Amino acid sequence: MTTSALPAQTVCLCSALSAPPVPEPPTCTSISWSPTKIFDRIQYITPPDASASGGSNIFYCKWMFIMIKYTQIFHVGGTFMSIQSRFKDESPTKTVEKIQALLLSYGIETVEEWSESGVRNCFSCRVTVKGTSFGANGKGINKEFARASGYAEFMERMQSGFLAKRTIREHLINYADELQMEKNELMEQCADFVNSISKGLSDLFSTQIPADHIRSKCLEPETDETVAIAVPYYNFTKDKITYLPKKALPFFYTTNGLAAGNTLEEACVQSLSEIFERHNVIRYFFGGFTPPSVPDEYLRQFEKPYEIIQNLREHGFEVIIKDCSMGEPYPLVAAVAIDKKSHGYHVHMGSHPVFEIALERSLTEMFQGRNLTSVASMKEFSVSGAKGRSHGELVELLTKGCGKYSMSFFAGKPTYEFKPFADRSHMNNREMLKEFIDYYAQKGHDVYVRDISHLGFQSVSIIVPGISEAFPHNLLEQFPESLYYQRYKDAAFDIDKLNGQQLMDYRLYLNYLLSNHGLAALRIHSLTGMRIGGDLVRTSTYYARILYTYIEWNFNQDNAIRFAKVAATEIDGDASSYLSCLCTYYDYRKAKHDEDMIYAGLCVLYAKETVDAVKYALDHGENPFKNCVVRCDFQSCDSCMARSTCTAAETQKLIAKVRKAVLDFDNPSAFTRIAQLQRQMN
Repeated sequence: MTTSALPAQTVCLCSALSAPPVPEPPTCTSISWSPTKIFDRIQYITPPDASASGGSNIFYCKWMFIMIKYTQIFHVGGTFMSIQSRFKDESPTKTVEKIQALLLSYGIETVEEWSESGVRNCFSCRVTVKGTSFGANGKGINKEFARASGYAEFMERMQSGFLAKRTIREHLINYADELQMEKNELMEQCADFVNSISKGLSDLFSTQIPADHIRSKCLEPETDETVAIAVPYYNFTKDKITYLPKKALPFFYTTNGLAAGNTLEEACVQSLSEIFERHNVIRYFFGGFTPPSVPDEYLRQFEKPYEIIQNLREHGFEVIIKDCSMGEPYPLVAAVAIDKKSHGYHVHMGSHPVFEIALERSLTEMFQGRNLTSVASMKEFSVSGAKGRSHGELVELLTKGCGKYSMSFFAGKPTYEFKPFADRSHMNNREMLKEFIDYYAQKGHDVYVRDISHLGFQSVSIIVPGISEAFPHNLLEQFPESLYYQRYKDAAFDIDKLNGQQLMDYRLYLNYLLSNHGLAALRIHSLTGMRIGGDLVRTSTYYARILYTYIEWNFNQDNAIRFAKVAATEIDGDASSYLSCLCTYYDYRKAKHDEDMIYAGLCVLYAKETVDAVKYALDHGENPFKNCVVRCDFQSCDSCMARSTCTAAETQKLIAKVRKAVLDFDNPSAFTRIAQLQRQMN
């Protein structure tokens, strides 16, 4: 694009500038010159006639920035870029190019899969490692942003070691700067961390949660009686390094606060936006508040998001935008799509210091991997009171971004009034980060940061104790989940290694997971951190259910058969036939039917070999599920029953690359960069 192609006002202003010439804008198809860089480039330029306005650099700076916005110079693929471009410190094209180059240097090849939403301005892309099921989803208002979002999310998950569904398998990641500390010493030096969690949870649940209880949860995963593994974080609020209990962090925070960005500031703003969002979602979950609706006259000023809203309405959806910020100064927007024909709805939230970006996120994430026919999938309201809602419901809300909401969320009298948010569209990421840090400091919360850019793309892990706990009522549990996890994190790989007492304990652990986290926690992906059954939910659930059934046979055979009947519907072929035959044989034998008649009758419906196998196991007192359980030792992959869909071996190779990158990472330099940023901001 030459200056002759620019709007007249732009040419006039550019020619009048007395400072070094402004770089020529990019073409429509390849953006490498982000508006944030433009802002930084021109903010100290004074036009010759600045005296006419009192020599105000800031006046001209703001005027130029507004002019750029409204003349819409910047294009991607022939369409105008969204407001997000002003808060990305690199163009989406350059972001993807950088990440792909980094992955290639590690021998990691990716595959992209696009989902068609059927809605204007809503694009969704999944990025996976070739030959595995490990990947991440991206979304955006155009394909370039959706693709960059997918790759950034991918790097965030990979660099953090989050390769499992429910919990970080922390034993896969060993940091070069982690160390062993005496338990008392560790708890003494992270006292502020513990006290903040105690205060935050006490406020959330309106009941006193003692610091001693939090300390016990911090040390619960440690199997050693005297020492604990500690990992350093930078306390951004107090400008110091603090060691935190490494093994407890995944249970307190899961992925909350993990974020990637083109720069440290961008990643931190993204992380703190997510923390703010999830904390308020949790407050809604337990508090039963009713958010106000955002009036259409306020929404119309945001062109691209409002086009999405109107397009949904054209497709027959009722669309409501809710302000879920709880009266706080940062926008948390809930986009609600209601399909009265199917009696379904979907609620999705998005947060960012800039309202328009929060609105965009709530709408585009609603269609991340979904389309018009699947979006309004929730068919009922939550009828439990705030105190009676299950852990599983919260897991659905926070991990999938969807779930049941109470009637009062939609139809009650608003708990507070909607008030327009401060306009932060003129701010850059560093300014927004400082505002975030100051906001939490005023509320008495420290912000802890760790750089996790292990493979070379800027990513962070941020913790705001008392605010960012992902599943806060986990910390109220008396059951020592994290201790059981440490003891039995590898049990599902080869269940036969457990003795009688261990088998009983593992059964107790699985029962706890099922009752508190829902069926998702009993998928084999969650139990092992490996995609043993491939990426199909049905298959993954089957392998976990049959594992539970195998254990349950030793304690309650009737209950094991009930589980087996469900498992038979989750698998095809010989395995399904065997389970179905087994359940029928067991029921008829329990009803004391003639043994010969049972055998002859089943041979009519099933292959003789199948009936013989069932009869032999029952006659000889064997566990009839022993040949149904996957034993993943990575030595017998060719003969494994899950081999056709399993990607565990490839995932192991991926883990090895991540491990090495983590150990090679220059942590001292990373902490120096964070400290320098903190001091520059203050």
